[in-house]
Amino acid sequence: MARLLEESVLPWATRGPLFTASIRGERNALTCEHGQNLSIFICRLLVEEDSHVDLSTQKLFLSTILKYLARERHHIVSYAPVYILQGICWATKGWRQHSLDDEAIAALLDITSSPGVPDVVRDLLIVQGTEICKIVAPGKSNLAIQKKLQVLRDACDRLIDSTARGVSLRWPTLVSIQDDIQASRSLCLKGLGLLDACVSLQNALDDPTATMDPKILSKVLDAIWEQVEIDDYPKFALLRVPGLFLHVRCVQLALIDDDVRSILLSFLEAYRLLPSGRIYTWSPLMIAVRQAIFEVPEFKLVVDINTIVMDVVKGPPSAKAEFRLDAAAAIILSTFRPETAGLTYEHYYGSKEGVGWAAFFDLLNHVGATDTAMAQSLLDTLLEPWMKQRIPAVIVNRWKTTEWVQAMLIIMNCKSVTDGYGSAQAYMKQFMYLLSVEPLPRYRFLFEWILCRIIIGHEKLMEPVLEVLSSIDHHSNPKYLASIIKVAVQVVCSEHGSEADAAEVMNRLTGLAASSKIIIRHEAQWALPGLWKHCQVSGWLSIVENPALIGLMEYMHSLYRTIEPAPERENSRLSLDTDQTMATLLCGSYLGLEPSTKPQLELEDYEQLLKLDEQGGRKKPNTEYASLPWGKQPRARVHATYSNVKQEDKPGKIDIVVPLQTKGTSYLSGTISDIKTKRHNSSLLVVGSLVDNPYNIGGLSRVSEIFGAAALYVASTKVLAHKDFESVAVSSHTHFDVRELAVADMVDFIVKMRLEGYTIVGIEQTDRSQILGREATRLPRKTILILGAEREGMPATVLAECDMLVEIPQKGSTRSLNVQTAASCVLFDYCRQHG
Repeated sequence: MARLLEESVLPWATRGPLFTASIRGERNALTCEHGQNLSIFICRLLVEEDSHVDLSTQKLFLSTILKYLARERHHIVSYAPVYILQGICWATKGWRQHSLDDEAIAALLDITSSPGVPDVVRDLLIVQGTEICKIVAPGKSNLAIQKKLQVLRDACDRLIDSTARGVSLRWPTLVSIQDDIQASRSLCLKGLGLLDACVSLQNALDDPTATMDPKILSKVLDAIWEQVEIDDYPKFALLRVPGLFLHVRCVQLALIDDDVRSILLSFLEAYRLLPSGRIYTWSPLMIAVRQAIFEVPEFKLVVDINTIVMDVVKGPPSAKAEFRLDAAAAIILSTFRPETAGLTYEHYYGSKEGVGWAAFFDLLNHVGATDTAMAQSLLDTLLEPWMKQRIPAVIVNRWKTTEWVQAMLIIMNCKSVTDGYGSAQAYMKQFMYLLSVEPLPRYRFLFEWILCRIIIGHEKLMEPVLEVLSSIDHHSNPKYLASIIKVAVQVVCSEHGSEADAAEVMNRLTGLAASSKIIIRHEAQWALPGLWKHCQVSGWLSIVENPALIGLMEYMHSLYRTIEPAPERENSRLSLDTDQTMATLLCGSYLGLEPSTKPQLELEDYEQLLKLDEQGGRKKPNTEYASLPWGKQPRARVHATYSNVKQEDKPGKIDIVVPLQTKGTSYLSGTISDIKTKRHNSSLLVVGSLVDNPYNIGGLSRVSEIFGAAALYVASTKVLAHKDFESVAVSSHTHFDVRELAVADMVDFIVKMRLEGYTIVGIEQTDRSQILGREATRLPRKTILILGAEREGMPATVLAECDMLVEIPQKGSTRSLNVQTAASCVLFDYCRQHG
């Protein structure tokens, strides 16, 4: 058993991907699922009452585990020992004191002193090792082990004391720092000297009575940053330098001194690249930048705000898997015992990244509101890539981010940006275009919000919305029309709505509620009850006393979708009177729209940011100049669940045969040559020349091959190389013939094949179509199946050549099936009839 543990179980259980791929939870509840399972396994292996082995075997298992970790600690992921020692700690809490052999104790001590591991892992190993040694190494007589045990205990004591111990002040003034740097040629900054320099400079900058010579200050800052680069960016320094370089006194001097300004800009240029690989630098940077601009507003003319914002929204910094494992380890350490409660994530990495996001968005919220020219310049910079994107836009696009659209919405809420009717009209035209081409629901929600905000500022801009609602073309862009319905209703149902606009919108919705496009019809039917209720509350009698509307609303209120709205309806709900807040924008329920995403921050992160402002004696932001108020906690997102679905009662069975999933039934047809012979003898041909969408043609290829057609005819075989065709067809076109038949040649082809005995069968809804599935509807064995175009259907010239027309029986109200779905139904019925 011990050999199995050493040679098989532990080598597998300590593999890195198992840890990085099983991180679960967020923020204060991060856990590594594999690590926790490993801890439980180790604990059960060693717990006396749960184990079926004797004490000596348990000690053998423990020795085997410790020796393996000590031997392989340089070759396994550094987080594995943490979870294994956690399991040992759980198990040994119930042990009486049992001394292990010296070799096993030495292995444990080696594990606790592993070099090159993250700080939080190192400290957790020390605490865990100390706890285990109390049980398995009592009163060791070996002098060498005694010394190592004492070193471990001392390290644990220092670690616990470090949470309450401050850092000594080595240099009292700015001049003394510079003198020592110059005299030692920067050697005084090596090792912990860099930390001492940061602390001493911070103290000097915080002292209002201390004089700041810009020449000396620039030299000290330059020396500190140079040492940071030489030391390969130590964490303790990276957490402190933003507060030094962007201290209010440094920023003030940067406005009047070229050397200080040059140092600050060089620092910002280098430091802003770090969060992509070191996420813990994100919050210190944004907190410092925000405070610098709040304290010295003129600094925003020095720093390139546009570049900083674009860098962030294009590539939002996020924690890598390894760092998330560090955060999970910090949670284990801070809850290990009461004495380690101060060893939290913040102790090792400063403020969480959510606080950095709060600082970033709060900066945007104020900068745009206080500088019109800068706000418009930033908005135009943010808009440009979206206006130049390739059309049609794909649903998931790597360069698009939620933070990008959130930033645009914040800037658009600056009153100064859309004060003028001309600029508001121009921006509305741009955002209406973006709404018309954007497929992702989350971005569409934000674009709808932006349009509502523009219309609220200029009532006349409701006219373009009403014009779109009056459109009789429901087929070209139904999603856009559905979104405009939401925009119109949200504006009318706000405190800015009017009875006249409500009447106009209501009149248009009554027609749209009967649209042939399901997305438009349902959106109008969802919108009408809410609009009607608002009209009743507002006392708009011209609407609520209309007999026709009263009858319509009685019907609408009987619909199930009105009584029980779908979860996505709740998640996409927006009240312009109560929801126009930063909290709704940054962590609102709309983030749950599929494909859902997690918010970058919570409201508590902004509250933590304000606490940091208060603790540092910093200037509080003026809420009067904010584009949006932060507001209260937004409503929680609604998740679609199936817990309320009544399950069918099934009688209990002892012997249940679980079906084995397979793909298709071709394995029942014999060999590959048998399948080819059957296809060669097939008398079924499919003509899809009228279909022009590569995606649909790929589907036709797939279903035609599956149901045994001899060949598929398409307008051009070039479509076989199209990525949309390949994504649906998979490899179907390699198993049977796909031939070229131009649309212009279809009639001649039909005439020729009829002479060979084929019957021409068209799939089309006409007054003489036979209903598929009825006993009277028999498809001839020698059939050529003709499919119509996606929108126009089958042209009259082809219809006239068809010997037989069939249509698929329908139960619902949707007018027609997709072309490849329709083909599947007919092909299946053909196979049912002819085997």
